[in-house]
Amino acid sequence: MTGRRRLAVMVAPMVAVCVFALATIDEWRGSWTGTIDIINGSTVLTGPLLASIAAGIQVSAARVRPVSGASPRSSWVPYRSAVEAWFVGMASYLVMVLMAVVCTLTVPHGGPAQWWALAAGVLVLGLGALIGALAAHLAPTPITVLLVGPALFLVGAFAPDPLPAVLRFGPSGNLTGLQFSVGDHLGRFGLIVGIGLASAVVFGPWRRHGRRFLTGAIALAV
Repeated sequence: MTGRRRLAVMVAPMVAVCVFALATIDEWRGSWTGTIDIINGSTVLTGPLLASIAAGIQVSAARVRPVSGASPRSSWVPYRSAVEAWFVGMASYLVMVLMAVVCTLTVPHGGPAQWWALAAGVLVLGLGALIGALAAHLAPTPITVLLVGPALFLVGAFAPDPLPAVLRFGPSGNLTGLQFSVGDHLGRFGLIVGIGLASAVVFGPWRRHGRRFLTGAIALAV
């Protein structure tokens, strides 16, 4: 399978989920705040799906571990899998942005357009890709690919605070006349970055050098 075909195969289900999110909620059209909210809100579904995609990429990479393991950079493979999956997520996210903006432009529209809030989707997709790749790095089996997505969705839906606030940025319903809180979003962005860094540190390339205590301490501090 060529690189472009592989990308299309992975992007297609992500875009299908985005279309589903747009079609099942009607209250956002015409409000720029609502439009941004539905775009970010789609990651409630696409984030877990991307985690499974990242896990699948990592499982494929693990099949050549006997060869790649001899490379001094072999410990970076899970991160490369996460980045590859994140590119897939960003491609579908841009399609989602385009579709939502066009939908709003076709009806009477207005309100504040806080485009910076779209960073939420970028970060959530990045975290989902990282979690999926690391999960498959720990357990490189098809079962991991099947389970990591639903598990991430359940964490975002039912886990104690602050995890739901990290993984769910909408959809929130009718937000006409309202604005996003800069302070609230920055705090949540910080949580996403912190969880991502802690996860990445635990599986850092130095973990093979007997520094597990130091690695764990750094992760806990983050």
